[in-house]
Amino acid sequence: MEKAALQGHHSAMSRLANIYYYGPRYFGPQVKIDKTKALDWSWKMLLVDVRDGRADPNIHILKDILLQAPPDPVMEQKLALLYKQAVDKGKDCTAQLGVLYELGRGVEKDFTKAYMWYSVNRVGNEDLKKISPSS
Repeated sequence: MEKAALQGHHSAMSRLANIYYYGPRYFGPQVKIDKTKALDWSWKMLLVDVRDGRADPNIHILKDILLQAPPDPVMEQKLALLYKQAVDKGKDCTAQLGVLYELGRGVEKDFTKAYMWYSVNRVGNEDLKKISPSS
């Protein structure tokens, strides 16, 4: 499974992240919890999702990853850039941008911008979604 995950297979990365996150609770006593590996596979899966245009609409996963992971400015800036590019291409990543601005991860913390992106996501107005992500 790790070989498939290393080749970028989404389901294998997701499975490994869950295995390391939940450990014996769901996968048996032989599996040890390793939050560092769980976060690492979650990051990789998230970046592949965004790169491939499969931005996960479940912002709770993104928020959990960012709240549990130690700050990683390079990874966070890359993620912010990918989300901004995805929004520019018409993908619905507005809630994800809201999370990044709320937490100040990959972008400067800005509650006004976070609120704006959450609102754009909630309203779903195509005119509002034309706002530049760099705004």
